Amino acid sequence: MNNNQRGFPIKETAIAILMMVAVFTFFSTATLSNILPDREDNLEQLEYRKSISIRDVIRKQIEAFKRKQISAAFDLATPEIQDQFRTSDIFFQMVIKNYAVILTHKTWTFGNLTKIRNEQYIQTVNFYEKDGRVVKALYVMEQQPEGTWRIGGCKLILDFELAT
Repeated sequence: MNNNQRGFPIKETAIAILMMVAVFTFFSTATLSNILPDREDNLEQLEYRKSISIRDVIRKQIEAFKRKQISAAFDLATPEIQDQFRTSDIFFQMVIKNYAVILTHKTWTFGNLTKIRNEQYIQTVNFYEKDGRVVKALYVMEQQPEGTWRIGGCKLILDFELAT
């Protein structure tokens, strides 16, 4: 066994030095931002996850209306909306009267998502009618105390641009 002047094995000492050099090289080339995402990246990821959750709720309600699953559509409204209309049947009658495009559209797409407050967003949905008209729906989305998203209202705006 080869030892240096202090009695340490030469081979083990060389390996330890090489490992320390490798660790030092890694940390000198990798900045902290490469290892841990910065706060802005975390916020972007959080906003992205919120947008996916918000859009999923709206998509589910539109699909429920199309399949005439009125209770399922009603369940996606905020408790305040549910209290206001009391039953899914009354809610559906209001939708037929004031929001027919949600039931009769040819196709639809999501538009912009705008943050109003911490737990409230407005999601734009573009409804394309069979006659070529475009109706924009502004969905007010509210995050509930348990973290889920619910629809707190909807405002329709006729877009003067015809779908092509």
